[in-house]
Amino acid sequence: MKKDNPTYKNTLLCTAIAIAAVGSVSMPVYANPVTSDPNSLAQAAAADLCRRVINPPEGLVIRANPSTGAQRVGGVGQGERVTLTTSPATTNKDSAGRTWVQISAPNAGWISNGIGGPGFLVYCGPTPPPPPPPSRCRRVINPPEGLVIKREASRTSATIGGLAQYQRFTITTSPATTSRDSEGRTWVQIAAPTAGWVSNGMGGQSNIGVCP
Repeated sequence: MKKDNPTYKNTLLCTAIAIAAVGSVSMPVYANPVTSDPNSLAQAAAADLCRRVINPPEGLVIRANPSTGAQRVGGVGQGERVTLTTSPATTNKDSAGRTWVQISAPNAGWISNGIGGPGFLVYCGPTPPPPPPPSRCRRVINPPEGLVIKREASRTSATIGGLAQYQRFTITTSPATTSRDSEGRTWVQIAAPTAGWVSNGMGGQSNIGVCP
């Protein structure tokens, strides 16, 4: 077939159009399957099993079995967290109507959720910040002449320092470490400015106040 033949030219043109059409076809794009983060799933599962003790104030006893007569295998304080074995919780009600909940931590066993009422357990929330440490700062409010610092909790003990009225000082512990002598005088142990003891007065009188 000659190249200048009209039929030949038409054939070439049709072939070119077909190739262009095939090249312009959009191929399907397959998205990657969405997968869940195993760590996120584990955290969610752990959170669902977490409970916090809100009552009673003395905490709960962990028993080997769901009975008040069962062996004690541990304890959990008020405000502390426990981990359930399942969600929803695995429970057992005894003859007294007390509901027991099975836990896996801090010790494997059973804890009481009370008899009726709202129960002793709630879902865990964010960990509350620790309370601020109690202040050990105190100041002298009486008498106007201030206080002497004694080596021991006694009026006859050696004087090792002094504090002016309204001067601040630091007690050794909070609540304060105190001692009462034979005369009924209360002494408070201090750590600074000089380690020793100062008198907090007798009876209802107080020589010491909390720092503002």
